[in-house]
Amino acid sequence: MKSKLPDLNERWLQGERGGDHKFRWRNVRERFSCSRSTRLKQLERQREEFVANVSHELRTPLSLIKGYVETLLDGAHDNPEVAERFLKIIERNANRWIC
Repeated sequence: MKSKLPDLNERWLQGERGGDHKFRWRNVRERFSCSRSTRLKQLERQREEFVANVSHELRTPLSLIKGYVETLLDGAHDNPEVAERFLKIIERNANRWIC
């Protein structure tokens, strides 16, 4: 088997194996470039998923707290049982941020 190491400026490395059978390898630089861009795409996708998850985790308790506060302000505070239940829900969702 005859072959030579690739010059980084060459596009293909050619060699001979077992007589007339020829083979080609991709240039080393192309391989690294391809795997690097694939890895960058994976990292970007992971970053986007992370940001979406964090955003969801922050918005959910905030939306619940806001809804219960608005309901209390609209008159639910007049009913002590409902007001206490709503305040406990608000407290539980506020604690989701802290703990």
